[in-house]
Amino acid sequence: MVLETRVNLAAMRKGVSPLGFAEAGLNRVAAVANQLFLKMLRRVESGIHPEIEMTSTLEPQADKLPCPHLRGHWEHRQADGTRTALGIIYDFIAYERSLADWCREDLRRALESASAGASQRAADPEAGPTTADTSAPPLASAQRTFALLGKRLAEVHNALADLETPASFAPEVVSTHYRRSLHLGFSSRAQRAVEQLREWVRRGGGDDTDAAKRLLARADRIDGRFAPLMQARTLLWRIRVHGALGLDEVLLQGDDLQLVDWGGDPRRPFSERRIKRSAMVDLARLASSLHGLAFGVREDWVRQMQLTGDAADNLRAAEAAWRSACWQAFLTPYRAAVVGQLLVPDDDTEFADMFDAFRLSAAMETLLQAIELKRTDRLAGALDDCLEQVPAT
Repeated sequence: MVLETRVNLAAMRKGVSPLGFAEAGLNRVAAVANQLFLKMLRRVESGIHPEIEMTSTLEPQADKLPCPHLRGHWEHRQADGTRTALGIIYDFIAYERSLADWCREDLRRALESASAGASQRAADPEAGPTTADTSAPPLASAQRTFALLGKRLAEVHNALADLETPASFAPEVVSTHYRRSLHLGFSSRAQRAVEQLREWVRRGGGDDTDAAKRLLARADRIDGRFAPLMQARTLLWRIRVHGALGLDEVLLQGDDLQLVDWGGDPRRPFSERRIKRSAMVDLARLASSLHGLAFGVREDWVRQMQLTGDAADNLRAAEAAWRSACWQAFLTPYRAAVVGQLLVPDDDTEFADMFDAFRLSAAMETLLQAIELKRTDRLAGALDDCLEQVPAT
């Protein structure tokens, strides 16, 4: 089966010449006279394209939601009436940068400040705290940005939950059967990832063998993390979700932002992408994206500064503090905005337990992909994420 690959509009930059196509994954995107974005699909599949379906359904509310304005699409029609989307046309999106690029810069500043504070303490142990001493890095800007993201994503989820037509968008109850399917799917994927990881270690592994062995030692705890999926009793809705939401899919526009690439996970067929899911899917994928970016920035800084021992550990603690502050800033307005909407549990404990299950599944999926695709450059981050989701005690 041939799948279309998700485009990342964040790869576009202002100044692209009219009709000059820029590579974005396996798709191409062009800005036309700062009026339109043309998204040309290079891998296609017949049938209703999820991104066209999603953005056209949200179009009546696009002025108030952080979603691109759909202007149209072009398709190939066969003699038997089969339609295959070839491209999508959106209004031009004027933006400053992606949230991923913004986060890299903000986290680097936080780590630089943490490193400066550590260096000053090492030079003068008796000196008091300074403005550069950041066990709690300067986070106000990051917290504001993630709070805005939480508010805006909640607005989209609420809008999707309020749809009654078309039937393909009408919310459905999270049934016992759905919970069982989730539990089985999450457990099976995690088991496959563990088996693949064990085989990778058996064959010699690589630089990340020690981390892999630590995760394998905790393998018997993994399935228990998915138990809350079956234990939850709160009535919730399944809705159409983004399905592939990461920091690259968030474009910053001054005091606002846009969420793009609503076609879902490009590795899945259209029929799977159109399944109604828990809103937790978007939250877990976003958190996973945040971890992956922060891990890369952190490890680059450790290598650049040649940090070892306590210095490296302190820097990792600073990164974890930055990431935690960003995530809590996101969750607070998101949960406040969806209270009573039956999208996620209102109870704090039930929410945390259910989110942890989705979050671990996202981490295990990333690990499985890294192993199966032989992406050793992604393995360290995936292992770090899994170890974080399955603590030693």
